[in-house]
Amino acid sequence: YSCLTTALEFLCVPCRMVAAALQVKVDNTSTCLDALFLFSLIWSIGATCDRPSTVTFNAFLRQLLAGKVTAAAERSDFDLGPGLTISYPEKLLSTQLPEVGT
Repeated sequence: YSCLTTALEFLCVPCRMVAAALQVKVDNTSTCLDALFLFSLIWSIGATCDRPSTVTFNAFLRQLLAGKVTAAAERSDFDLGPGLTISYPEKLLSTQLPEVGT
């Protein structure tokens, strides 16, 4: 019973965040949506990582958001698989991750 309750509570958290975000008047809707996207990305992909992979994912995501990951398929910074190139969007997210430790 407690496991089911915990799982249901875990699923309700993002719903509550979206509901709260919709009730708060935000000057820049794009910033709010970018923040919700980053939250979802981190907690969905990051949740599948073990501890060493979490550190690598953190470093990769921070560099990717800053536009500092080598876009070419042959890279030495992160191994994303054979022949995978990165296409950066015309506009980067308006929300950036806070500095490590803040």
